[in-house]
Order: sequence, then C-alpha cells, then structure tokens
Amino acid sequence: MQGALKNDLIGIEFDPKRAGDPILKGEDVLQNRLGVLVDHSKWWDLAAFIKRAAPMFPTLYTMTRLKHLNKSGFP
Repeated sequence: MQGALKNDLIGIEFDPKRAGDPILKGEDVLQNRLGVLVDHSKWWDLAAFIKRAAPMFPTLYTMTRLKHLNKSGFP
C-alpha cells in the first residue's frame, strides 16, 4: 500500500485551498498527513509486504484446492 501511495504521490504538486497559500507537494502529504516514510524506495515496501504475506500463500492454496476437491466429489 505504501509503495502504491509513493508511486502515485511523489512528484505531484497540489494547488492550495486558498489563494496565497503555498503549493502542497506529494512528498509533504505522504510524510506529514499520512505518516509514510519516503526515505527508502517503494521496492523495500514491496519486499517487506511479500516477506510478511509469503507464509499465507501455501495455506490459501491448500484451502482453495480442498474446496475444489470437495465440490468435485473427491473422497
């Protein structure tokens, strides 16, 4: 999620709500409003996600496979 936010917001500038206010940068939105760190690459965020999600993949595959086998009438 953080990688997607970084991908979308870094480099974007938003118009101010009121005339005379400074332009709001995407990096400022990420850091100050959303609390996302921008001092490392979005690829590190993806690697951390995969590391945390990887143990769930075999379980999800097994559950899906068992459901499929039950529907097909496998004893």
